[in-house]
Amino acid sequence: MKRFAASLFLICAFATVAFANPCFDPGAQVQSVAVAVSSATTTQLLPVVTNASYTLCGFSLSLTGTTPTAQFEYGTGTVCTGTHAITGAYAASTSIYGYIGEGLASNGICLVSGGTPTVQGELSYVIQAR
Repeated sequence: MKRFAASLFLICAFATVAFANPCFDPGAQVQSVAVAVSSATTTQLLPVVTNASYTLCGFSLSLTGTTPTAQFEYGTGTVCTGTHAITGAYAASTSIYGYIGEGLASNGICLVSGGTPTVQGELSYVIQAR
């Protein structure tokens, strides 16, 4: 019984827990970036990271203006060249909240805005080495 207890202690003491979503990992460094866009354009929110990827933990947006839209995309370059949509286009709303998930390695994250928008908010994320 003592061997079993000692073995169980060692397993528990040195075991690591793998989190499927790094946003909920207590050891993860969750960061955030402010979103402030006032024209119809592609705005880089997070730069390209080499040999790493972003997991987008959540966002909060407020869209006002004349038929404003906003959509998250990933791609390379300063304005997400070769973009791929991460979300659909969000339309005018006082507040939008959500969880996005993981982008591809060695890409940046952009917000594509349309109409005559004023987009304000925040995007939270974790960077993971690949």
